[in-house]
Amino acid sequence: MLDRQENKLTMFEAVISLLDANTVKTAAIAAFAATYTVFKNFVAQIKVKDVEKGGATTGKTSTKNEDKSALISLLIHVWKPGFCIRCGNK
Repeated sequence: MLDRQENKLTMFEAVISLLDANTVKTAAIAAFAATYTVFKNFVAQIKVKDVEKGGATTGKTSTKNEDKSALISLLIHVWKPGFCIRCGNK
């Protein structure tokens, strides 16, 4: 996530912890409790998407590195004979 998004998520988590600590005061208002539940689920979905994105990025990077290593090992076999012919080495 971007810094701006991280900051908002941190703020959302602070609001959730504050409201969880004051459930006695907020439970009296039914509409507030329903909205709070929706908000809490929304924040949970944001966290899930962040984890998914992090996993996708990590997987992409590791796959990219594996592909790069495979290509390098393939090219070493192709370039070695050409290098030896050019240098006169056998």
